Amino acid sequence: MTAIGAYALGVAPVAGTRRGGVPAWFGRETRHTLVAYLQRAAMVLAIGLGIILSLDAANNLGVMDSGGPGSQEGLLRLGYYLLLRAGYNLPALLPIVALVSVVWVEYRLAVSHERIMISNSGRSPALSLFPALLFGIVLGVLQFVSLAYIRPAAAAAQTAEHFRYFGLKYERPVLTGERWLTTGSVFINARVDIGDEVLLRDVTAYSLDNSGQMDAVVNAAVARPGPEPGTWTFEHGSIWNLGPDLPNGQRGMRATSFSMLLRPLALDPLWVENLEIAPSLLPQGDLLALAAKTTGVPAAFSYRAARDDRYAEVLLCVGIALLGATVSLLSFSPHITPRSAVRVGVYGGAAYVAANVLPMMGTFGVAPSFVAAWTVPVGLVGVSALLLYRDAFGVRRRLVPAVRGRSEP
Repeated sequence: MTAIGAYALGVAPVAGTRRGGVPAWFGRETRHTLVAYLQRAAMVLAIGLGIILSLDAANNLGVMDSGGPGSQEGLLRLGYYLLLRAGYNLPALLPIVALVSVVWVEYRLAVSHERIMISNSGRSPALSLFPALLFGIVLGVLQFVSLAYIRPAAAAAQTAEHFRYFGLKYERPVLTGERWLTTGSVFINARVDIGDEVLLRDVTAYSLDNSGQMDAVVNAAVARPGPEPGTWTFEHGSIWNLGPDLPNGQRGMRATSFSMLLRPLALDPLWVENLEIAPSLLPQGDLLALAAKTTGVPAAFSYRAARDDRYAEVLLCVGIALLGATVSLLSFSPHITPRSAVRVGVYGGAAYVAANVLPMMGTFGVAPSFVAAWTVPVGLVGVSALLLYRDAFGVRRRLVPAVRGRSEP
């Protein structure tokens, strides 16, 4: 291998260059392959969004009604709708983009004999996976931004424009019909008022004691968050205290009217404000606040699961890119067979299904949110490393026929 060839592949500096030049990790193969990954990713993403948005537009032409189907206002409204839908669907496509882009580029490198040239230069398989690692990090960061900021903003805008419905607060000010809310041992029937502040109107709260029997009923015109966490102020109503008033231990009822009553109630106002919004669609600040709560948040595990999923998606994109590159590197050759293509498809399909199914176990409280969110991403990276380690010496045998010297006499 010449010094020029080594430099071209990023495995050594040319003569005369200063010591400590561009590291092999960031050599020309890394830059060339990474650019190819990004180019294919843009193409795959454009194709995927094009298909999704075409079907979406065909089924939702009614969004142009405000300006008329043929008017400029109607077309602009349709364009805005499709822009919001693109932002909403972006996180669902990026893991697929990571896999397809890497496999596409690796296939081209294999059939064009470029992988043979790279292998002949002495570059190790680990170095050849470095572009996939960088590519996965880029897509992972984009995935996090999409999940934490772009998709929630798109959901809010779609609801505000009455394209679709994703939650009450996006239509504020809003006063709902009767809703049942449950927190701890308190069952509440009320109308939720979300405006400048969060209120409960026409409230009836049923409180149970430790034995599961009713010990109080509160009726109030309005309830608002109290001065301290875990308290609510009830206004203009009455409270029915249920207790063993009779000598024989039977329960009696005593009603007391009030104009204002401060009462403990573990119902977080931020949760009420985000009522009916899926945890995965919450703005990042609200999600982190609700996930950190220990009381006052019904089904708190679903918020912790959504929080952990967002961070785990970064490693998921890295893992999928590394898995695609590893399996392709170990399976593809200039004369690729259908079996090799099927192998890559099986690995990729299994990874995508697992990445969608397992996090749902955390969302529904079946498994700890941290375990449900991180098992698949960590597993993908681990499987990639295991495959590379097991077949490290088999890579060149698949790419280049073994060249053996003549045996000595």
